[in-house]
Amino acid sequence: MKKNTDILQELGDDLPRRGARMRGGRGKPHVKAYYGMGLKTYTDALGNEVPLPLSYGIIQRAPVLLRDVAELWRAQGMNVVAQQFTAAHAVIGAVLDGCFVRQQENLYMLNLQMMIVGGAGSGKSRVALLDRLVEPIDRELRLGYRRRMDDYHRDLLRHAAALQEWKKNGGRSDPPLPPDEPLPRSLLLADATTQAALVRWLAGNDGHLSLMRHDELSTLKNSLEDRCGGFGDVLKKAFDNGKHEKQLRTADEGYYIRRVGLATVFSTTPGVLKDFIGSYEDGLASRIIGHFTASEPRFDPDPTPEAMADFNTRMERLVERVEELWRSLREASPHPSPKGKDLKSPLLQEGTGEALFLCLSADQQARFTRHFRALMEFYVALDDLGEEAVPIIRRRAVDARRILMIWSLCRRTEELYRDSAGRISLPADGLVHPTDDDLRAVLDYADYLVCQSVFMHRLVAGTAQAEDVKANEPALRRNPLEHLRLLPDVFNRNDANVTGKLCGVQARSTGRRIVKWIGQGFVRETTDGEYEKTAKGRACGRRKNDTLQKTII
Repeated sequence: MKKNTDILQELGDDLPRRGARMRGGRGKPHVKAYYGMGLKTYTDALGNEVPLPLSYGIIQRAPVLLRDVAELWRAQGMNVVAQQFTAAHAVIGAVLDGCFVRQQENLYMLNLQMMIVGGAGSGKSRVALLDRLVEPIDRELRLGYRRRMDDYHRDLLRHAAALQEWKKNGGRSDPPLPPDEPLPRSLLLADATTQAALVRWLAGNDGHLSLMRHDELSTLKNSLEDRCGGFGDVLKKAFDNGKHEKQLRTADEGYYIRRVGLATVFSTTPGVLKDFIGSYEDGLASRIIGHFTASEPRFDPDPTPEAMADFNTRMERLVERVEELWRSLREASPHPSPKGKDLKSPLLQEGTGEALFLCLSADQQARFTRHFRALMEFYVALDDLGEEAVPIIRRRAVDARRILMIWSLCRRTEELYRDSAGRISLPADGLVHPTDDDLRAVLDYADYLVCQSVFMHRLVAGTAQAEDVKANEPALRRNPLEHLRLLPDVFNRNDANVTGKLCGVQARSTGRRIVKWIGQGFVRETTDGEYEKTAKGRACGRRKNDTLQKTII
């Protein structure tokens, strides 16, 4: 298996060129798989630029449960397989209740926010089939809500009788209080909803995970009014699992949600995505994992009855395994109810067994930090994204921890992690320790998700915006990595400006690039206007096939 030893590899090395031919000379572009670091794109069959599909080697290293979900669509090609594999993390993660990851001082639930983007006919609507994985769980939760409502109606009758008795006695004592109406509880949220209804269901799921999936993002945006807080605000608070409170004039329309655990899987087109996000200034877009699917002008025949029966059988087996994992988590770590203790209280601590926490060893934590630090340095200093990469990298680091926890829990469904009775075994102290192999695979997968997020930024905001490029600068520009490679190991400001002209940037943009190179440790300033590449900067100048300093061990 190919190892990613060069984390600062050239952006364009893995780009399939237009007109590139596959072996055999069929005239089709040779589409490679994504592996490594940096934005790598190709032109699909309809002329749209999209990121390279995920390497199948990463999917093969995933837990069997996630791998089997992706295998359902193996015949549809790697673009669809990668799409379904990515969306499955959000769907399965939404049933992993009472599980948390910690990054610095913040505690996060396992909800992911996915945006599947593609042109018409690209196959993005297939994510709707993933609902089948969690529909039995949703039915059970809704049935429990109906039973609570039946109890509530009986309590209302008892209250009415008690009130009549109180009146007959002259009403001298305090009147009996009416029962509290239970809030709704479910897993899947309606895809056509108003803002007030959405907040009410989220209040019922307070502290629990919810999943919203919608095929028409424009319809959802128009249906959600601003009466109970903007939908973008709800999504932002859902990423951080923060509180959402709103008090309206009517007493029964005020809500206070302590932890918003909303996972989303939306599918849309690039044009609607731009309108939905609008700007990167408010932080919504950097919280969303964008995933782009290539468009293919193909019309597949209907599957045979035998093939459809095989698909349904395999899907039902996956549904049973997801439900088994959900029940095991409920039994092993009873989740606090909304009437119980506050989920933000100090009582919810790692190692007490009250909840499940991701626990990295010291070496794993160091590897994780080195990896995302290298990602930060790369995209800030060696890519046109610049400092706007900072929130994207930080939030993908949170998602990487969530995905690592999802992988570690899905591993528990495999035979190796079951007890002697064949039941899923979970740690009694509540500390889930991932394997080193899973950590390495998830970090490679995180590179892919960062690439998708960077491409979404370029689609919505544009690459030139990061450096405030003037309108008179040439359209053909080379990225900061190529600019740095063209410079000698020792150079001055004039050398950088001359090289910058060859790269299609003006002196002002060259100055900003130098500042970023110095800030991220690729260049040091020796004297005023004189610069020298560091060892890390010199390593960037070598080709990826050369012997490079191994930054991630």
